[in-house]
Amino acid sequence: MNRLLSLFLFLFATLPLSAQHVHSVVGFPSAEPGYSLGVSACYAGHIGDYLVMAGGCNFPEAGKPKRYYAGVYAARIDRETLQWRLVGFLPEPAAYGATVASGDSLLFIGGNNNDHSLASVYSVRLNAAGTGIALNRLADLSATADNMAVALAGTDVFVVGGNQNGKPSADVLRYQLDSNVTNQGANSIAQASNNTAFVIREDILFLLTH
Repeated sequence: MNRLLSLFLFLFATLPLSAQHVHSVVGFPSAEPGYSLGVSACYAGHIGDYLVMAGGCNFPEAGKPKRYYAGVYAARIDRETLQWRLVGFLPEPAAYGATVASGDSLLFIGGNNNDHSLASVYSVRLNAAGTGIALNRLADLSATADNMAVALAGTDVFVVGGNQNGKPSADVLRYQLDSNVTNQGANSIAQASNNTAFVIREDILFLLTH
């Protein structure tokens, strides 16, 4: 039930406003031991007719440390039962990063795992058959970032708040895709927060926090 609800929320969040609707589907990745129990904080988005999710974490064994995952999965969206395929792996297990769509690719940004926080930015492209990915590492952020909000405006990705360099931050980072350069933004949010949502509407960036 929780996995179905999570999948519904994922579908709702990744579709454009004009296309959002409620449609129940079933099916969850299971190639990695423990993954089928459900994961939190995964990278997720859609490329063409495919849903893509990667990484994430959970507690598959009581009393054991949190487990992070590295698998990248894809499933066609036009199915009542999603047939997930393992199409690749992240360079290391990770969760708590962010995803934005850019053209025919997804960008997996930042995150962390049991060892460290990440400043990495990866471009992920799915092949036409939905059976494999091309994963390219772009220039790193100027700080590690996890639990942050992100949004894309043109060729600029804005990374806001969360934990930056291991500490709660109010900073705004501007990542320029056309030059692969990260700049510290001129503005910051009112207070450090790692519980934020970030959306763009008509070139205006809205940050929701508490």
